[in-house]
Amino acid sequence: MKIASRFPIKSNWLLLSLILIAHLGLISIAFILLTNFWSLLLIIVSTIGSGYFSLKQYQSITRAEDDLCWSGENWLMQDHQLKTVSYLDLMPTSWVTANFCLLKFEQNNVEKAWLFTRRSLGERLFRELCYLAKVEIGNQHQKKPR
Repeated sequence: MKIASRFPIKSNWLLLSLILIAHLGLISIAFILLTNFWSLLLIIVSTIGSGYFSLKQYQSITRAEDDLCWSGENWLMQDHQLKTVSYLDLMPTSWVTANFCLLKFEQNNVEKAWLFTRRSLGERLFRELCYLAKVEIGNQHQKKPR
């Protein structure tokens, strides 16, 4: 199989820090401002639940079996242990911005998403990824019947 480009999926320490600081900050503020035990307990339990689901979501967008690959025609991911290749369909709900891309893919009716940043990929790879994603999203909008 021919691979034109590889885009490594990496963890993002800035995003992880933001998630942790926001949740710990909310609990700290609740301790300072709230005097009612039940209100404080409600805020703490809600924040811990939110933190759990935020960290779970963070892990899903920053971990994968392998790098995201572009073959020149298709998005794909290889599983070296099983020696299989999974073809992915880029969803038009993906986000492409100047500093990050949150690319959403569909594989066998299962949605997957991965976060790529300019810092984690480097300037050249990030620009290439943004270009490929924008072109494919644009092509999807042109093919859609009106």
